[in-house]
Amino acid sequence: DDDFAEMATEAEGDGVLENVGHLANEEVGQILTALSRIKHGTYGTCQKCGGNILPARLDAVPHALYCIKCAQG
Repeated sequence: DDDFAEMATEAEGDGVLENVGHLANEEVGQILTALSRIKHGTYGTCQKCGGNILPARLDAVPHALYCIKCAQG
């Protein structure tokens, strides 16, 4: 039935939009955390070991909280 197919398509679209919204909110939170770390002078410092997060990692993941070693371990 055409109505059922249309409703299923709309429901699927709604789920996708909800997921995109969740991911966008999560990304905004990560950006705000990074900005706060810049403000407090802790940006680029690993929150686990206190070492430096390499600039190449920050280029790839600007909101990184951990150095490569800590992120993998």
